[in-house]
Order: sequence, then structure tokens, then C-alpha cells
Amino acid sequence: MSTNVIEPLAVTVDDAAAMLGVSDRTIFSLISEGQLASIQIGSARRVPVDALRKIARTGASLPTVTERTAKRTSKQLATA
Repeated sequence: MSTNVIEPLAVTVDDAAAMLGVSDRTIFSLISEGQLASIQIGSARRVPVDALRKIARTGASLPTVTERTAKRTSKQLATA
């Protein structure tokens, strides 16, 4: 009797964080910065396993707090 193992195509944000050894907040930051693909299925957010493999191979760099603040400030000035 053989057992077929089905590998998931996408995982939860919590599972993605565990797989990369980072926090779920870091995963959400990578998604919002466009460095990590994700898909919305109903109300659930999933991260494709292939996208996690790519991040693991190539790495990612999140903007510093100063860069995020500057980006937010410039957006606020543009809408004022």
C-alpha cells in the first residue's frame, strides 16, 4: 500500500512565517511591499510555496522605519 503525499501549493501566513523563520508581521510587510506574492481566497490570505522558495533563494529587503515614514509623509503631502 503506497501513501501519496500531497504538497500544498499555498500556505497560511502563519505557516509561511514558520517556514522562513520570521514573524507573520514580516510576511505581511513583504506582501505589502510587493516582494512576496499572495492570493486571497475568500477571506483567507495564502502565500504560494513557490514564492517562499524564491524569497529563500534570493532574499528580500524591507524598507527601514525611516524609509517607510518618508514614503507615508510624501503620500500625505501629495494628497493635501
